[in-house]
Amino acid sequence: MSPQEYADVLRLRVNELVNNNLPLKIAATTMTVRMSSRIFVEGKDESESKIGDYSTKGIYLSDSFIATLPKVQATRKGKTGKSKFKDGREHKTTYFEGWKGVRDEAGRQTAKVDLSFIGDLQSEFTNSPLGRPASAATPRKIDVNNYEIAVTSETNVNKARGNEGHFGKVIFTPSKNEKELFYTIAEKELRQLLA
Repeated sequence: MSPQEYADVLRLRVNELVNNNLPLKIAATTMTVRMSSRIFVEGKDESESKIGDYSTKGIYLSDSFIATLPKVQATRKGKTGKSKFKDGREHKTTYFEGWKGVRDEAGRQTAKVDLSFIGDLQSEFTNSPLGRPASAATPRKIDVNNYEIAVTSETNVNKARGNEGHFGKVIFTPSKNEKELFYTIAEKELRQLLA
């Protein structure tokens, strides 16, 4: 290959990088999948430690709140399992043994906090439809050189911040390993593109 031919090939590859930046897209997508799996499947925080355990402290939930939860039934029973108080008044709420009890009722795992009960937080974070696995995660493309992994709806921002505050952990930030993975993949893909 002549120097001119090599320069032409290199120019095409640089134009491809400027116009599409595939190395960045691949690295950002891989990191999004990894973060989604860490948070919503493995139940780990930014330091890659367990987010926490579900509470067993008794809670009373209203019918309207229970209606938003998948596979959870409002029974309007108290802590004793009875639907009426001693004085004959009927319960207006349903008692659960903490959020662990709510998840047990729904048939969900309770060994670790995985922040994926309803799925809307996970769906928005991974930029994928409800019910899609963590492997379907894709970052939002801002432009050819910018991708973001974020939640923006007020409800999900409150959920994310609330869980970080409740468990006293940083959760929705890339871990050290995820950052290293991002840079390793971006560099590898860039080298392949320009080779």
